[in-house]
Amino acid sequence: MKTQTKIDAVKTERTGPVLFSAYKRGEGIKKALKEKREDILFEIKDSGLKGRGGAGFPTSTKWMLTAAAKADKKFIVCNADEGEPGTFKDRVLLMEYPALVFEGMVIGGYTVGAKVGIVYLRAEYEYMLEQLENYLSKYERR
Repeated sequence: MKTQTKIDAVKTERTGPVLFSAYKRGEGIKKALKEKREDILFEIKDSGLKGRGGAGFPTSTKWMLTAAAKADKKFIVCNADEGEPGTFKDRVLLMEYPALVFEGMVIGGYTVGAKVGIVYLRAEYEYMLEQLENYLSKYERR
């Protein structure tokens, strides 16, 4: 009888959606624009949301510091470098859920007072650039 190793027991194939709740493009932005920026900051704090990097830095801390910073220009940066060993979350999110990534950037930008968003892609992900630019070109500007 063969003993199953831990590696054998890990299920690696995709069997369902990554997201388990309904998502309607643009609804988050519409909702955010009706709220005060401070209210969004407190909602993010209450949610306990943390960054997806290895440190798990609290999103509310980062956003509150950015919102309070005195600057002529502020930026929202999506760091899709995927520097954490063995991760592929950024690639999956950008390829399969670009609307969620960009909508999150818009909401974050509104909340902290940034007018410019930047997506940093690692060199190995250059193949995504055209698809992401095409997606953004179809996004409605207001």
